Amino acid sequence: MRGFLLATCLILAGCTVTQQLSIGQADGEHVATSYVLAEPFFVDVANDFDTFTDPDDPEISVDRLMEEMAESFRGGNEVDNLELEKVGERSYMLFFTFHDIQGLVEALGGSSDQDILTLKDQTLSLHLSIDNYPELEKIVPILSSDDFQPFGPRFNQGISEEEYLDMLSFMLGDEAPDAVRTSSFTIKIDTPKPIASVSNMQKESTYTASFTFPLIDVLLLQHPIDASVSWN
Repeated sequence: MRGFLLATCLILAGCTVTQQLSIGQADGEHVATSYVLAEPFFVDVANDFDTFTDPDDPEISVDRLMEEMAESFRGGNEVDNLELEKVGERSYMLFFTFHDIQGLVEALGGSSDQDILTLKDQTLSLHLSIDNYPELEKIVPILSSDDFQPFGPRFNQGISEEEYLDMLSFMLGDEAPDAVRTSSFTIKIDTPKPIASVSNMQKESTYTASFTFPLIDVLLLQHPIDASVSWN
């Protein structure tokens, strides 16, 4: 329960996440590197919560949460060379290698026919909408927990961003809306061959493309989130 509540705080109270995927040649090894920067507001909320629930345990709450997140990748056949490093006062780096994107998603609980993240015919695609959001809940179980669901898109269809942020302010405090507004996800893709085309992504170099979207877009999912990159 502690992990679920802290993860809920992380999602809602704010973070900046950069996920880099280096795609290997066909049947080769892929590399995933995640950089997480927790907003000061989240750190304060998480530490206050942990002090309340377990005052005799001095471990920093965000450190504990990141270790629990890393542990969720262990034990499967798809992930190798997993490393978690704290690289700053409130920033973390998670590194691992894997051989198959679909196999990795299935190992995390996804279905064989999921279409959130796919690699086919030298094209990597991301698609997230309210229609396939239940699939994301399988991959990230915290999203289907009783703690998070009232804040998620399935419970908040039809409300405006302003109404949603007012709700966060009431439930989490006045700093919560700004923390969410400044939180974002960035996905960077390193391709094995020169990039041929991108959709909703920025081509940074011959072999690298990126896509950044605000956290609030995921929390409300008023519109689908789509991006793709293809290489020769």
